[in-house]
Amino acid sequence: MINICRKAVSKLFKSFLSFTKPVLPPMASLAPLGRGRAKIVEGLPITRYSLPVTHHPLLSFVTRYSLPSLSRFFGITLLFFIGCASPYKPTTQVLPQNIKKVSIETFKNSTVYYGIEDKLTTAVTNEFIRDGRLAVVNPDEADGVLFGEITRYVLEPLTYDENHVVKEYKLWILVNISLIDKARKVVLWQEKNLEGNYRFFIANLPGGTTEEEAREIIWDKLSRNILKRTIEGFGAVSGISEKKVPPKTE
Repeated sequence: MINICRKAVSKLFKSFLSFTKPVLPPMASLAPLGRGRAKIVEGLPITRYSLPVTHHPLLSFVTRYSLPSLSRFFGITLLFFIGCASPYKPTTQVLPQNIKKVSIETFKNSTVYYGIEDKLTTAVTNEFIRDGRLAVVNPDEADGVLFGEITRYVLEPLTYDENHVVKEYKLWILVNISLIDKARKVVLWQEKNLEGNYRFFIANLPGGTTEEEAREIIWDKLSRNILKRTIEGFGAVSGISEKKVPPKTE
């Protein structure tokens, strides 16, 4: 893309030189003498003090062409480069206009940690209600139905003390999400391996956190990301790669 812009500017510059007429500089009343000194040239009107500028390529260019022509050229060039530098932004894929009311089904739990599906379902429901852009209703009244499944719950040890006791963990929770258009019975979108994680020190250390508190933080993160993915569409939030998915520990 940059090379294309350079070639185009080069052609633009050549076109500019072809239609711009050289402007001869006014005759100077002083001529150079020695190193920086000057003497008066008899018979010439005194207009301004001027030393020859043709020795410097840039100054020679400026004296050859009129100021309006230069302004037009550099103005066009600047606008051209601004256009070249502007990044391409794809059209945002948003929620269809017919989806005004949603039902949030209780999340499926594929882990051995009983009850966490209810916690996440409640957090997501509260986030949608708080946001208010989509009404949360019963399945019979809904335009779209949100389904979710908790697929991973991994408590990963990170650091140990001198007695080889874990003092810091990273909790991973991964979910699969999909939204169904109820009237057309089609999947509007689905996102796999949507991740929520949180690093924390054990509770008996200063500033430490319990595992339950870490889960609550993750529910908050996941609920906000699920809402964002639903409202803003593809690319707003993405799941992690399968290669980065931590192995099950249960």
